[in-house]
Amino acid sequence: MKKALDGIRVIDFSWVLAGPGTTRILADYGAEVIKVESKTHLDVIRTSPPYGGGKAGVNNSGYWSNYHLNKFGMTLNLNHLKGIDIAKQLVAKADIVVENYIPGTMDRWGLGYKDLAKVNPDIIMASISLFGQNGPYKTRFGFGAFAEGMSGMFNLFGWPDRAPSYFQQVIGDALVPYMTVTALMGALEHRDKTGLGQLLDVNQLDVCSYLMSPVVLDANLNGHETRRNGNRSEGACPHGVYPCSGKDKWCAIAVTNDQEWRNLCAAMNSPEWASKPEYTTFIGRKKDEETLDSLIGNWTAAWDNNDLMNYLQKHGVPAGAVITGRGMTEDPQLQLFLARTKFTTFGNHIVDHLCRKVGVRQFMSYPSSSGSL
Repeated sequence: MKKALDGIRVIDFSWVLAGPGTTRILADYGAEVIKVESKTHLDVIRTSPPYGGGKAGVNNSGYWSNYHLNKFGMTLNLNHLKGIDIAKQLVAKADIVVENYIPGTMDRWGLGYKDLAKVNPDIIMASISLFGQNGPYKTRFGFGAFAEGMSGMFNLFGWPDRAPSYFQQVIGDALVPYMTVTALMGALEHRDKTGLGQLLDVNQLDVCSYLMSPVVLDANLNGHETRRNGNRSEGACPHGVYPCSGKDKWCAIAVTNDQEWRNLCAAMNSPEWASKPEYTTFIGRKKDEETLDSLIGNWTAAWDNNDLMNYLQKHGVPAGAVITGRGMTEDPQLQLFLARTKFTTFGNHIVDHLCRKVGVRQFMSYPSSSGSL
């Protein structure tokens, strides 16, 4: 079956997550992606866990393998003139180039957009960075957490009486690939209509700041600064993560209107405390939120979190079990998202839904044009 990006060739100079995540999506939808690394400076996530069989190795990282399915690979020394020449030969027959080095790095190699446009005038280049190709911070090195902090995002994570909390998984690196792929699809359509390529400047600070738009508007228009509020919400009550039976078992519950509150009361068999007149309105519940959370937690503590989720959903109450990494592989809904494939180096490994939909090829060795590079 023909795939959406069949016939599109991508030269991938990127590393870590934001760039490889972008080219992984392109590869899953049929693009021929050629990953370019250096033998002396391999992609750093090759040494990131989890490892097949618990044994570290540059070809044994599940993290790296998940981001490099369906790609070819080769090594080039871009500090060598012959390596630069080979890179330009690749670009001359490509449609897209993706890179995520510190701005200026590709230019110093003679592989910046203006250089590549000379060998391929309609090339589309996506340059992904932390802070963008322009501005006072453009040459600063770092990872997604820095952009998440500078966007104000971390200021919302955590409890009111504690310092900001760090999100355990990177947000910027995870979102940038989808933003970049969307921009690349527009660039391809533009090229089809005009014959012109272009340079796309995608950066993590912009992406994270975009998610903070409501907070920025509220501060500038209303003078209101959104603060850390734990698991609570300004638009729902009760709203939180409540304890369930077993060690570290929890269920999230969000009541967004008075009808859902009545549904929750019915699900709890209408306990006497729930009949308080002040609890009939959102404002009344909000005023006594701490007590309300404690009472609900006493009730949820006897439940299995998955049973509670299903029970509340049947009663018209938004609820979701808080599950672990292993729990994700066992959840019937997430089975639609996850797929299991076999890797040559370390056996079975779970990957995300794109592979299930479009098929899986492992990262394949692509012979270098020169053994010395």
